[in-house]
Amino acid sequence: MRVKDTHIDLPITVNAEGLICPVDPLEYAKGRIRQILANNKEAITQEELMARSGLSQNAFDAACRAIQEEAGDVQADQKTAV
Repeated sequence: MRVKDTHIDLPITVNAEGLICPVDPLEYAKGRIRQILANNKEAITQEELMARSGLSQNAFDAACRAIQEEAGDVQADQKTAV
């Protein structure tokens, strides 16, 4: 049985000016999803990915959309460069 933690503390980082600031929640969510996908050797369903990430449905959906948009931008840039 899996228990989902309803409270996730975002890590703290130091920005270029040396100021301590929390990580942007969207960046944290994208990084969490990418980390799980990179460490997983086998195919994984979207439901299992969400469960492993510990993210809420809204945060998970927003992060997935942002990752897909970034991938689309990279592909468009590659086509323009050719």
